[in-house]
Amino acid sequence: AGKELKEQEVATAESFWGKLPQLHVISAKGGKPRVLTDLAGGVMNPSWSPNGKEIVFLTLVNPERGLEFVTDTPDKDLYEYFNRDVLVVNRVNWKSDSLGLLGNYFSQVAKVAFNPVLKTITKPTLLTEGRSDFAAPRFSPDGKRLAVVGNIHPDADRQRRKFIYLLEAKAKKLTKLKQLFELAEMRSNDLAWSP
Repeated sequence: AGKELKEQEVATAESFWGKLPQLHVISAKGGKPRVLTDLAGGVMNPSWSPNGKEIVFLTLVNPERGLEFVTDTPDKDLYEYFNRDVLVVNRVNWKSDSLGLLGNYFSQVAKVAFNPVLKTITKPTLLTEGRSDFAAPRFSPDGKRLAVVGNIHPDADRQRRKFIYLLEAKAKKLTKLKQLFELAEMRSNDLAWSP
């Protein structure tokens, strides 16, 4: 008897019509991408769990308000906010890239569960929080942990250091990050686990 092959999907963060990118999934066979999120902070850097049932990604979050959806904030378009004529900068990131211009928004790790049959997701859950930026969330090969790049120290905004942290992938909310090691002047945020 032949074994039925699972349909493969590709997750991407795409931006259309001058809005922040949202999570899209498209069949590896082709077709039209399906928009899965409607997050006011957009979606960046999506990554699948090894079993294909979860997707982690980055989204911009204001710590005072938490995860916001476009439908919750119709009067606040973050794309317009970050692209207006006058931008008030109240964060001093050590390098002059977009992270230094985000104001009170921080790049946080969020997760959704993906239903491959219905092609739907659960409501996004934040795995990190606070006034720290994170990058490059990647599942471990067994899907139990995530590695992320960031700096959770109070003076992180003025430092040139990044750290690699581990957190439990099944946590409903971040309880503790385990710091692996420091990377001085880390400019790239790419991570990869060994098989």
